[in-house]
Amino acid sequence: MKTIMKAVILMMVMILAAGNAMAANNESEWNLAFDVLERETGLSRDEVRTSQIFYEDGIWSFSVVMKNHPEDEDGLLVFETDDNWNLISMAGPEKINLDRQLEIELKECFHRDDCAWRMAEVCAKWQAKLEGVSQEQKNTIWPRYLAVIDRGIIVPPEDALDYNTAMAAARDAASARMGWNGIDMDTLFVPGLSACYVLDGTPVWFIYLEDHSYFEDEYSTERAMKQYQARLKEAFDSVGQAPPCKIGIVIDAFTGELKEKPMLDFIPVEFHYLDFLIRTPEAVASIAE
Repeated sequence: MKTIMKAVILMMVMILAAGNAMAANNESEWNLAFDVLERETGLSRDEVRTSQIFYEDGIWSFSVVMKNHPEDEDGLLVFETDDNWNLISMAGPEKINLDRQLEIELKECFHRDDCAWRMAEVCAKWQAKLEGVSQEQKNTIWPRYLAVIDRGIIVPPEDALDYNTAMAAARDAASARMGWNGIDMDTLFVPGLSACYVLDGTPVWFIYLEDHSYFEDEYSTERAMKQYQARLKEAFDSVGQAPPCKIGIVIDAFTGELKEKPMLDFIPVEFHYLDFLIRTPEAVASIAE
């Protein structure tokens, strides 16, 4: 079953990427898909999140993710039916290891206004969870994910800047420090994650910004991405700098004052997106003055 599911998922991704399949996300087709879901699994549409549905060569393919599934499973169900929505195959869910479980929970925090609060919750949960895990099991978890848990992420203090104020303060402080005044940081970069932790005895807001990607609907076409990249280059050409693709900003959680020079990455990429948050020696060394 595991092999079948992986093959089906890979096929779906490849077909969509090649543009040979007919994307079909309208309500009537999903209604028929949900009928199959309930018939075959007993799950209702309210118990899943929709993923992909498309049609090619007389076969409907669709996938959903169960909202409430065991932590050691990915919750992904993949279906194939014929033209009349009769089941051909169903695959999933798969068992997943601790590394994948933690990855999923961390990534569910990203690109959200409440990321900092969710990150604190996930880290507290996993700190407790890992106390009962053998070293052998811990060794199966990617070191960067463990480093996030060990970062000491906290819930933003009650009297700290709220998220929107912290975001604006971080952009402004970074722009002033790097000579980016006049560059529209708000539209050229997207917030990836945020967190609070204590640095040198002071609670700080960490704000991570990144360039836009094909995964966003607005930039999913080659034309849209080229236009964005041209706009990004033009903006930084105006200040005589290369445009960064990743920006890590640390500000005082209460005053918004910049605590250190922003951490930057450029194409070709040198750092992983978590390196600025977990403060790898290489990332910290990049801002040494």
